[in-house]
Amino acid sequence: LKLFVSHESTARLRSITSQTQRRRGEMDVMRRSASKQSPAWRGQFRSQFKKTKMCRFYPAGACNFGKDCSFAHDAKELSQAPDLTKTSMCQAFAAGRCPLPLDVCPYAHSEDELRVTPAFVAKKLSRRTREAPALDSSATQGMA
Repeated sequence: LKLFVSHESTARLRSITSQTQRRRGEMDVMRRSASKQSPAWRGQFRSQFKKTKMCRFYPAGACNFGKDCSFAHDAKELSQAPDLTKTSMCQAFAAGRCPLPLDVCPYAHSEDELRVTPAFVAKKLSRRTREAPALDSSATQGMA
């Protein structure tokens, strides 16, 4: 049995493989940079998401955490998740490969674009918030 594979199919497969390898490389960079953060920073980051989703175990009476559960047990407990757009640098842009325009890409393309969430304004756990004398409203916009 002889299979016929067109030149176009081979080229398409190479393109998909190349894109996948690039994405894996970008994910590795993001994982390495996230692991460099202190335990206090990681805890502060995670705390922003407390009670932003409903507990899937509570309705069935299977939540073992009670009032200490990180998830909301009723609609009154729900809070809004933070807006994380432009809170980290675009790895694809840094590598010269971001296909998205500046206003569409969810990541910052320059230091001037970077912003912080309210949790990091209150606690100076990142170099950016420690070094900034006072954050103006543009650095924290959309974070209420």
